[in-house]
Amino acid sequence: ASMKELITLLGGRYVVGEQKFTFYPHVSGVILVDGIAEMDVRVVRKTLKKFNAVILDKEWLLETIGGWEIRPVLQYTCDEITADELIKAKFSPSRIGLRH
Repeated sequence: ASMKELITLLGGRYVVGEQKFTFYPHVSGVILVDGIAEMDVRVVRKTLKKFNAVILDKEWLLETIGGWEIRPVLQYTCDEITADELIKAKFSPSRIGLRH
């Protein structure tokens, strides 16, 4: 199945641009991209601050499904993004990959 079909099957929505996203201030979101290496860290930071949504490489979804558990997000976003930035965007330490 294509990534678009997989996202839909799992209850997500495939959209082309940020104007099509639905964001809620009290909910952390995830945006998947084909390759995080090509992403401008400024765009990733802006999305975190504006929408409480982290941009992740699609490998996060595939490894989450394949591993039967939700993978921590920190290792699937831009290297420059810090745990503190994710905490400010309402991600829990366990979702980020921090030990309690």
